[in-house]
Amino acid sequence: MHAPTVYFPLIVTEALMIEPVESKSKETLGAAMVGFGGWEMPLHYREGILREHLATRCAAGLFDVSHMGRLAIRGGEALRILQLALSNDASVLPLRKAQYTLIPTPDGGALDDAFLYRFEESEYIQVVNASNRELDLEHFRELLKGFPGAECLDLTEQTGMVSLQGPRAQVILQALLEGGALPEPGRGSLARARGAASELRIARTGYTGEPIGFELFSDAAGAGRPWDLLLERGAAPTGLGARDSLRLEAGLPLYGHGLGADPSGAQIPIFACPQGRLVGWVTSGTSLPYWRQEGQGEVEPGHGMRPIALALLDSRLGEGQEVEMEIRGRRAEALIVPRHLSPGPRGTARALLHPPS
Repeated sequence: MHAPTVYFPLIVTEALMIEPVESKSKETLGAAMVGFGGWEMPLHYREGILREHLATRCAAGLFDVSHMGRLAIRGGEALRILQLALSNDASVLPLRKAQYTLIPTPDGGALDDAFLYRFEESEYIQVVNASNRELDLEHFRELLKGFPGAECLDLTEQTGMVSLQGPRAQVILQALLEGGALPEPGRGSLARARGAASELRIARTGYTGEPIGFELFSDAAGAGRPWDLLLERGAAPTGLGARDSLRLEAGLPLYGHGLGADPSGAQIPIFACPQGRLVGWVTSGTSLPYWRQEGQGEVEPGHGMRPIALALLDSRLGEGQEVEMEIRGRRAEALIVPRHLSPGPRGTARALLHPPS
């Protein structure tokens, strides 16, 4: 008797290429540029995806995420439109806090996933996927017709955004500040500060699974200086490839691979998959590096590799159950596990091996 089968689709997207911010800096760092979501972005730098992944897990990785859409929702009716447009309850989001949320479609799918930031009393900043920015903006502007007391502005080209993730992120970022302070401890905390001769909005957020991580917002004109100074203080430049592998290892969804449309073009119900002869869809997967650790999180010399994946599964399947994955016409054995990563000591993220090796 065969184990249940999970289908592994191959999804290829096409991107429009435009000139990126800081292209000269990226060239000197050995960036391999690719089209992504309407931007020309670094897939990886000179060290390569594997080393960038490991550098983030043991020290700090620096990502230019300026391609992400940044929409400002302002005005006296800003909260009312967010309550209509988002899956989470924005009314419980206090000042100087952020939350992960979804923009649902009328039929129960996801138009996009996003982070909502509340730096100001009457303004919310919503960071959305680059490839969906125009669709999200159009969606909000259509909703705005019923709310004259609110407005939605696209700040993407007027602002820059970098992400600093890893156990040394706080030490590196603290040395950059010239005024103000870092956000209070706790996921989603926000603060305003000054650093690298720029006014910064700082969030304890990120999409890598690292317990310690920050995202910095600044004016586009001055976005290059924080990037350069963070590199000088020891952060490793990290591209899209490692950003995706870190996201995958952390078990975080990716729009277009688990949210949005499935390989047949049908809308995926949020956190569900349709019934059929298969028991699920693998949304993303690959072989990833991990640091060998022992004791209290001390990193041993060298690293290992492990194949992992994320999937939308039939709810009758349980932890520890064996399945078969169909990958481009070939079958591979797999094991259902609760997660691939867990918090380790001293602000680290530790790889979980199943079964332990």
